[in-house]
Amino acid sequence: MVTYSIEPIEDVKVFDNLYKHYPRGQKEMYEWVRNRNCAFVVAAKIDNEIIGSLGIKVLSPGNYRYLHLTVYPEHQYKGIGTTILRESVKLLTERGAHRIENHKRENMIRHDIFIEMGFKLQSIRNVDGEKYTTYVLNIGA
Repeated sequence: MVTYSIEPIEDVKVFDNLYKHYPRGQKEMYEWVRNRNCAFVVAAKIDNEIIGSLGIKVLSPGNYRYLHLTVYPEHQYKGIGTTILRESVKLLTERGAHRIENHKRENMIRHDIFIEMGFKLQSIRNVDGEKYTTYVLNIGA
């Protein structure tokens, strides 16, 4: 059974397993997330081992930004990434969130998932020839 929880990023055990399958390597991914001030992750676990996660940055009280969603290769295409996103909205709402944003390269996300969850397209930008989209969920609005 898969369970979901919010884990503080400072928990070294979380990061030891978090990106062990990430192509760029665990150390580089750790630095990437830390440099973006990731506060915590929503973690999907089976038997207490992390199989997927979503990094979350606190922009200001009640305002959050999704960073990097990853699901280990052997667990992909089973709905775990989608469930991590859904659980993150629930868990952040319980923590008093009133706004969540997702800013990603156009080819890196399934836009339909965010629309189904109530996110609204806020902007599309071109950065160095790549298209970026920003989706926002206003909670309680």
